Amino acid sequence: MFDGIPVQVWLLILIGLFAWPAWLVARNRIMKPDIDHSRPSLRQGALAFAALSVAGASAIFIFTPQAKIFAHSPQFLPLLMIPLVGFAIYMTILGYLTGSVEPLSRGSLGPYSRIEQPRRYWASQIWNVTLSVLMV
Repeated sequence: MFDGIPVQVWLLILIGLFAWPAWLVARNRIMKPDIDHSRPSLRQGALAFAALSVAGASAIFIFTPQAKIFAHSPQFLPLLMIPLVGFAIYMTILGYLTGSVEPLSRGSLGPYSRIEQPRRYWASQIWNVTLSVLMV
């Protein structure tokens, strides 16, 4: 049914979904600077701009011949996994330091507090560590 749609179109849709929250932050900062009192900080605006820049560069890159060569190279999957592993490890450490954790396969689970729900907290931490180790 969707066989006629090029892979680049699906990648553009995926890039758009990842860039949507950053675009909302940037739009609120530009369009309503004086009205919205809960506007993001300068740091959040800079991160949103960086995320949109990466998304734009990725959207352009996927149409180049080098992208096809890179996608078929043996380095592609490991380089794709590095940010995921970093995010998993970061979330595990952040959960330990703050005392509140959400399982990485979140869905409708969490957040769990170390003080109020110790069993669920530690089960979620073990789950996050396990996923991090499996990804490594």
